[in-house]
Amino acid sequence: MEPNSKSQLRSQLLNKRRSLSLEIWQQQSQELSNQLAASDLIHNAKVILGFISFRQEPDLSSLFQEFPDKTWGFPRCNDKNLEWYQVNPLNFSESFEVGSFGILEPIRTLPKIDLNIVDLILVPAIAIDEQGYRLGYGGGFYDRFLINQTGFTVGVVFADFLIKDVPTQPWDLPVKSVCTQNGIYVFF
Repeated sequence: MEPNSKSQLRSQLLNKRRSLSLEIWQQQSQELSNQLAASDLIHNAKVILGFISFRQEPDLSSLFQEFPDKTWGFPRCNDKNLEWYQVNPLNFSESFEVGSFGILEPIRTLPKIDLNIVDLILVPAIAIDEQGYRLGYGGGFYDRFLINQTGFTVGVVFADFLIKDVPTQPWDLPVKSVCTQNGIYVFF
């Protein structure tokens, strides 16, 4: 039986993701990071917005470590919006603190990222559908953020979370591509 709402689908898929063993999660995270590391998307980008894994999202930390010469930005929740701070991947341990919703966020003393020069945005999701629409946690943080961004968006999910259809609202924006451990797929 197909769930008929975002909240039902979200709950079902979060349970599925939580059921991944630590070994499978780590293996698939590394394979996904390898896909990105081999791509022109990463090699051609200078300023990249990333995310820290939460609730068994793909862990991209090996990707960040592999490209310390890139300018990496990470989000911090501020009210209902995301603020982006520059983090050196070689100084991760002293650059983050537990913030909103229990998510690791960059400390406020780090420099902010100039969002006008962002080349690539790695977007977390619970799932992404065949049209590039993402299912997030329901707070709308990325929807509000992405509406004014020009960087190339890549949704990041494990292959089992690339699904046929995500229920959408008029304000939902699709990502331009998706990366799984099996490859990178461009929608448009």
